[in-house]
Amino acid sequence: MARKNTSIPVQFEVLLAESRIAIANPTGGFTRRAAESRHKAETALAQAKRCGYLEYQFKLRLLLGEIDTRSGNASQGRKEIEAVQKDAKSHGFGLLARNADALLAKS
Repeated sequence: MARKNTSIPVQFEVLLAESRIAIANPTGGFTRRAAESRHKAETALAQAKRCGYLEYQFKLRLLLGEIDTRSGNASQGRKEIEAVQKDAKSHGFGLLARNADALLAKS
């Protein structure tokens, strides 16, 4: 993740942005970039759970679903995005639920 002297939420935001950039182009080493992004997102998700950052848990789970969808595991990705949509909505995170809806519409 990012530098150790930055706050945890900033580290999460940097990881989310870097990962989305890494998986945006499906050519030129996509499989490697997707695997690296997945590993970083899973590590960050564990940290978000330990620290109680529910918003980032949803954002990171959405990222994992997006990675799966773009890397050939569409059914697993869709299941994760649907689960995030439901969980985010039930916890009052309407914007994240709508983001999940938008990803589902694209997949």
